Amino acid sequence: MGWWRRARRILYLVCTLSALGFANLAAASEYHGLVTFGGLPVPGATITVTQGTKKLTTFSEQGGLYNFPDLADGPWTIEIQMQCFSTIHTEITIAPKTPAAKWELQLLPLDQIAKLTTLPPAPLPAPPAKKAATPGTAPGSGNDQPVEIPKPPEEQQSSDGLLVNGSVNNAATSRFSLDQAFGNRRSNSKGLYNGGLAAILDNSALDARPYSLSGLESPKAQYNTITGIVTLGGPMKIPHVRRRGPDFFVVYQ
Repeated sequence: MGWWRRARRILYLVCTLSALGFANLAAASEYHGLVTFGGLPVPGATITVTQGTKKLTTFSEQGGLYNFPDLADGPWTIEIQMQCFSTIHTEITIAPKTPAAKWELQLLPLDQIAKLTTLPPAPLPAPPAKKAATPGTAPGSGNDQPVEIPKPPEEQQSSDGLLVNGSVNNAATSRFSLDQAFGNRRSNSKGLYNGGLAAILDNSALDARPYSLSGLESPKAQYNTITGIVTLGGPMKIPHVRRRGPDFFVVYQ
């Protein structure tokens, strides 16, 4: 009978350890929630839960959801942080059927946000290095004066900007200037007369058919026309009166 008592004690011990192990497994639960602002999910928020010396941290996903898969049942302290928002700090109780939590963030006042985003002051510029004096020259002499930087060339004169449509006066005061001109007139040219030829072709091939109110098809006019244009213009020379008299312009079509 002694061996039976010994076996029964071992059986009781195994059952007790098994019950304690299952109790510890049942004491852990999943906890999840949602972080929003203005009804919209907030990704990237930091969620921290603390129980005694135990501390766990996670982040909200793209849809604002977070999850702690294994938290011991009992009271916990939760803290939700997000830049430019007020920190949420409160107590929660974890249980096997704890519903999902929903947290609404509150925006900080503008003055506090400005303090968070203020950049550090820029460092002061270093003082300019002193120019070493030339040997044999006393300080304060004329050789210590700074070298003058040459000024850029003067801009185009106002007279160069008074241009008429068709005229050319590009940088007339510069050594890179072009020949002045007015229309086709050049100051260094000898030809003072201008002419031109033009031809206009009209054909009915691409014309649309006339619209008919009666519903009957109207005949389309057939034509093929060529128009020629000749132009000539220039100054009229009047001997002993004006070398270049008034300009004339003739068009024949």
